[in-house]
Amino acid sequence: MKKIILPMFALTATAMLLPSCSSDDIDIQTGDATVTLSATLPDGLQTRTFGDGYTAKHLQMVVLDGDTKLPVFAGEKDVYSAMFADNSLTADVNVRLASGKTYTVICWADAAEGSPYEFSTTDYTVKATYGENCMVNDDRLDAFYAAETFTVKGDGTQTIEMRRPFAQLNIGADDIKAANTAGFEATEAKVALPVYTGLDLRNGNVTDRKYVNFNYNTVRPDGETFPVAGYEYLTMN
Repeated sequence: MKKIILPMFALTATAMLLPSCSSDDIDIQTGDATVTLSATLPDGLQTRTFGDGYTAKHLQMVVLDGDTKLPVFAGEKDVYSAMFADNSLTADVNVRLASGKTYTVICWADAAEGSPYEFSTTDYTVKATYGENCMVNDDRLDAFYAAETFTVKGDGTQTIEMRRPFAQLNIGADDIKAANTAGFEATEAKVALPVYTGLDLRNGNVTDRKYVNFNYNTVRPDGETFPVAGYEYLTMN
């Protein structure tokens, strides 16, 4: 196949939001305000070409005191962990916080099973370990994050807008039909490329750049339009 194009662009979206899962009540600390922390993918974002994001169901959330920068949870509750409800990218947590104080909420969401990411509960970074089982066109590599600082003004809801930390790599060719006519049909693809494997959720800084091989997986997604005219999909990463 003579011509291949690999446009890379950041997409920070997916899927229509549905009603949130049931709220969870957590006794964080003594406070005079009940605040609902609503971790959600914001409405109106551009939909990803394919991959709806619903594999990223496992949510981890930390609430930091604005003065001490320490978690306001106690003991085992330092990190709140929950699952998004089916077909929903919104999860609510009810907490008691002090009016007039400032807090920072840090969130990370990834696949409940098969995710290569590890969220650190001490320095709030994420490390990606891409092993032999990592493939192209794999929704288990999807994830979302957020870090938002706010001041409590009383009872109410604080929306935490989560976004993808990754770009989407689209791989296509302009002579797929000609290749098929000549008797060649691509059924699988793999990709090797440099990626960052460390992310600081507090500031978005990335670290540990290395080459990673994403192994063979099924190609040619059905019913998807390649973002560059005249080309057709081979796969994405």
